[in-house]
Amino acid sequence: MDLIAREGVEEALDSFPGAVIVSTHDRFLANRLSSSIWYLEDRTLETYKGTYQEFQTWRLSRDKTDDKGQKATYDRTGEDLKAQELAARLKIAEIVSKLYGTLDPVEKAALEKEYQEALKALQALIKD
Repeated sequence: MDLIAREGVEEALDSFPGAVIVSTHDRFLANRLSSSIWYLEDRTLETYKGTYQEFQTWRLSRDKTDDKGQKATYDRTGEDLKAQELAARLKIAEIVSKLYGTLDPVEKAALEKEYQEALKALQALIKD
């Protein structure tokens, strides 16, 4: 699907007043349109209330326990870092998709600045 068609589908789904069930591999679309996520875990249908980005962050950080069954403390390693990196990548994808829309020069300049800041934040995460 080309960008114009994709944006049309996103706008139609976003403006639809009823409920819509969407199955997609497109993380940006899932994040933009979702208010809850249905997922299978141990052969049980579970629900998470929130965006796809929030779900991914929660999923990567939940149930982290040490060998005594206590919740582990979080540092900037492992799965916590992966969640932060995913959030940064989703933010960049969101900004880039907005840049392809019709913008006035002020909006475009603000988004380009936001993009540069998000890119620096992602590079800092990858560097660490």
